[in-house]
Amino acid sequence: MRIGTLIFAAMAMLTVQCTGPGVEPPVPPTPQPPPPPPPVEEVFVIAKTEYNISRAGGTVRVEVETNTEYTFEIDPNADWVNEAEEEKASTRRVSSDVLYFTVSANDTQDSREAAIIFTTASTAEEVVIRQNREDEFSVIGEYSHNFGELGGSFELEVRHNVDFEITFQSSIEEGSWITTANSTHTPPTTILRFDVAQNTDPISRLGYITISGGVEEELQKTIMVGQKGRESPAIYASTDYSADGRTTLLQEAGEGAGIDVVIMGDAFTDRLIADGTYAGITRTAMEHLFSEEPYKSFRRLFDVRAVDVVSKNEVYSPNHETALGGVVETNGWGVVTNMSGDDETSVRNMHERPSTPAPTSTTC
Repeated sequence: MRIGTLIFAAMAMLTVQCTGPGVEPPVPPTPQPPPPPPPVEEVFVIAKTEYNISRAGGTVRVEVETNTEYTFEIDPNADWVNEAEEEKASTRRVSSDVLYFTVSANDTQDSREAAIIFTTASTAEEVVIRQNREDEFSVIGEYSHNFGELGGSFELEVRHNVDFEITFQSSIEEGSWITTANSTHTPPTTILRFDVAQNTDPISRLGYITISGGVEEELQKTIMVGQKGRESPAIYASTDYSADGRTTLLQEAGEGAGIDVVIMGDAFTDRLIADGTYAGITRTAMEHLFSEEPYKSFRRLFDVRAVDVVSKNEVYSPNHETALGGVVETNGWGVVTNMSGDDETSVRNMHERPSTPAPTSTTC
């Protein structure tokens, strides 16, 4: 009993000492605010700051990479440069912007220049637009190139005082097999290099490169690139000729009675017609025809039909058969040097196809 009393008394004394007069309870530390983030460095980059536009006018595409607000102002004395209608907001805060400006045709007797000033809180950048009184644009080199299945490369020289764009069209839908390599620019000349990839498919392919310096016809050039398919030891042979002679209307004349154009292809087997390859190539051939003058201006006058022609084999060689008797001549490297065919067979097949009118113009 005494032991218990002593322990209780000691505990009571300890309590009195901890809370007695003159003794402050411990104060917890005050939480400190986190340090401020480091200042963000302003980023404002214009991808291209100089543009040369043809006398016919056009559109300027300005790409901006930024993390800050900015404004821009067009030279008030240059009423021939305007912000495109769909781009009216003058202040933006985004990571990436694409701005469009329209340039009017130059009807004066002088070349001219205008500036667009882009301004942020700490910097200013200038975009210069030049428009010459006369355009210079010429492409020097071969306008037709043929390659074997291993591919290769070629160069073109462009002499110009206007900016130009490069576009590609192909007879196949897969990824581009013609690509641009390193180009060199020494005003007023640009050397373009193009690479042609290896063709791992047994089907030959055809591509078109269009180099365009403006909307006018004389500022556009088209280069054709052909490539033979991979040689295969097992040559496919058609077994289904039911599609042979079938016609497809690709275009109907919008004016007049219509001038008939018939497009036929050789060395296309039943499977190439069934999977749509033949249809795609005939349509590409039609579009290429109407990309050239005078057909481009008078396109509305033509009826265009494609005729399915089923060949036994997909290759040209003395040991294989094609419906129109095509012949391909190559050099020692497998590069096509000449293409020809049996004209009489082509014309006879064209006239004997059902539902095909006698054409006044033929493209084979």
